[in-house]
Formats: sequence, C-alpha cells, structure tokens
Amino acid sequence: MSGFYNIENQILIGSTCLVVLFILLGVIVARRHVGVVSEGWGAVFEMFYDFVEDMSMSFMGERGRRYTPFAVSVFLFVLLCNWSGLLPVPSLILGGEHSHHIFEAPTASYNTTLALAIVSFFAFTFYGLQQKISGDPKPSADDFVPANLHLEEGHGLFAGFFVWLKHYLGEVSSMKFDGIARYTMLPALAILFCFLNVVEEVARLVSLSFRLYGNIYGEHQVKANLLDSADQFLRSGFAEGSSIFGMIQGVILAVLLWAISLFVMFLGVLAGGIQAFVFCILTISYIGHVVGEEE
Repeated sequence: MSGFYNIENQILIGSTCLVVLFILLGVIVARRHVGVVSEGWGAVFEMFYDFVEDMSMSFMGERGRRYTPFAVSVFLFVLLCNWSGLLPVPSLILGGEHSHHIFEAPTASYNTTLALAIVSFFAFTFYGLQQKISGDPKPSADDFVPANLHLEEGHGLFAGFFVWLKHYLGEVSSMKFDGIARYTMLPALAILFCFLNVVEEVARLVSLSFRLYGNIYGEHQVKANLLDSADQFLRSGFAEGSSIFGMIQGVILAVLLWAISLFVMFLGVLAGGIQAFVFCILTISYIGHVVGEEE
C-alpha cells in the first residue's frame, strides 16, 4: 500500500504535526515571558531569534532583519525535527512481523527534507521578486535608520519582473558586443548562462535536501542498528537452554552496545544542531543572493 495510507507515511505526517504543534505551543508560552528582561522560554526563544538575526545581518546588513522571521522558523523546525529522533520511543508491532516506531524524526525522511528545500526555493523566488518589484519598505518616523543604509527603490510589477529575471542571465546582461557578434554570440551566451543558472537552482534543491537527509538518516540508522543488535544479544543470552556463561556474555555485549548507542545519541545532538545551522545559513545566503542590490 502506498501514498497516504502507507503506515510509514502516516507516522511521518503525524510526527511532523507533533513537532509543529510543539513549536507553536512553545512560542505561545514564550510570548508571555518576553519583555525588557525576558525570562524562561521567552529568553530561550529570544536567544534563538538574536542568533539567526545576527546571521541574516552578516549576509544582508540591516536588510537581513526583514527575513529573520522566516529564517528562525526554518531553523527551529529543522532543529527540533533533528533532535526529535533522539527520543526513546517504543515500537508498534503490526501484523506480528513488521515493527514501526510510533514516532519518526521528520528530517530522517527524504520527503520532509525535499519539501523543506522546495519551500525554501519558493521563498528565494518570492523574496527576490518582492525586492525588485516593491523595493525596500520605507522606514517610519520612529524607526532607527543607520546612516550607511541604502534603500533600494522598486521597479514596479512589469519592470521589476524582468529586472529579477536578469539574474538568470548572469554576466551576459552586462556584456557588450559589436557587429555580428551582438546577434550571434550574445543570444548563444544568454541561452547558455540561463541554462546553467536553472541547473544551479535545481542543484540547490538537491544539495539542501540530500545534505540534511543523509546526515540525519545515517545517524538514526547507526543508533537503531546498535540497539537492535543489543536486543538480539540480550535475547540470545536469556534464550532457553543458554548457559550461565552465555547469559553473562549476552548481557555484557548488550550493555556495551547500549553504551555505544548512547554515545551516538550525544553525537546526534551535536550533529542535529550543526545541520540545522547549515540549512539555515544556506537559506539565508540564497535569500541574500536574490535580494542583493543591482550592480
């Protein structure tokens, strides 16, 4: 059975909904503790927000503040999805032959990481179009405006679309040709650069999704295999007809593998944080690339 009715897909969707629900509840609780001096969950969320805002501003300057909420949402979702796979959840036995965890780390599935990459791609496209069409929002009288901040003017709907489209032509849009080369070389180079930039966009989707999926899936598979091996050694040690030596050997091997899996779990905490950081910083860098000022 495939599609939505596949039990693995249902577990994945349910796990993703639980992570999103946990984030929403955390945000609701944190809002009550945000103030001049934030406390508790408010201080935790404020720390994450300031961390991502600093990254955004390092790529885009003051303009980065505009895209911080989206970047924070991506960072928190990926981080909690990665860490949720470290929860010690039991398995659900189905049909007496197959077992599935009742909770699965969403980012351990390529469906989730590809969906995240596609959402990020549409965000790059939307923010790039918005920047070229509408320009930077005009600050109000109460806003602090740095002296070195340059506000880009919008080009309007029609002209802005073609200004945004120019980034697919790369350096060709600034090349100058005379004579017959203007009608032969320029179109050929425009087609070539447009094709290469489309390939680059596809490569971004693949790299964003595979990098996250491969690291998280590999870590969870190692941990699952270690725990399964520990369970098999423990069962074999206490199987009917086993000697005292066999029991002791099974327990020692099971405890050893469990300790190794615990070490892998701690590495997973570190790896999950690093992968969330990498996904977030790549998202910010791609946004910075498409909303950059025209040369």
